[in-house]
Amino acid sequence: MDGLDRIQPFLQEDWMLALLLVVLVGLAFIRYAYPRRLHRLVQALLRVRILLQLMREEMVLTHHTALILFLSFSATSALLLYLAAHHFGWAVTELLGPALFPVFFGLVTLVYAGKIVVVKTIQVLFLIQTILWEYLNYTFVVNALLGIAWIPLLLIALVSSEGVLQGVLYSALGIFALGWLVRVGQGIMLAFNQRVPGVYIILYLCALEILPLMVLARWVLSGSFEA
Repeated sequence: MDGLDRIQPFLQEDWMLALLLVVLVGLAFIRYAYPRRLHRLVQALLRVRILLQLMREEMVLTHHTALILFLSFSATSALLLYLAAHHFGWAVTELLGPALFPVFFGLVTLVYAGKIVVVKTIQVLFLIQTILWEYLNYTFVVNALLGIAWIPLLLIALVSSEGVLQGVLYSALGIFALGWLVRVGQGIMLAFNQRVPGVYIILYLCALEILPLMVLARWVLSGSFEA
């Protein structure tokens, strides 16, 4: 690696590699203990019938592997945000210092845990059960697979020159955008299949899908907590 413009010293790659190793160990455990689990999740991403079957058989969100997959997604998301913060010089980097990664990890976890709470609240208030629960499970599937898809990109970022990092970050953003479009598109199809009124679909998309992205984009483009 001599001669390469490494992304150290500010990234402290050792702990990042250790964290990715922990994530890989968790995924290896899933692969060993539940050999068909990851394959079934990929199938559920492509075919809603498989998702519904998984929900009937074992419940996607309460399966033994759900916590590992959710934490893996939170960890890889937080690492990407950490890399982006340093690479693009976000002001939040100086404000938080060593606490930057834990804050990003907590934010990602809270955002998606909060979405579960909001969806469950909507179910209770408006007596809308099936469609929201299906969409929530599908969201989990997409996020779980995103967390796995980002691992190779993170490994590339940690062993390559700093010049490669920007390409890695944009690739990760592209994968996220694709996952978001697939998830929202599938959610709209589920809603139409169950004859959900269009106004409810629009309200949900604006409040829980588009608005959070707009807030995040504004935060990033403004320099992220500029002093």
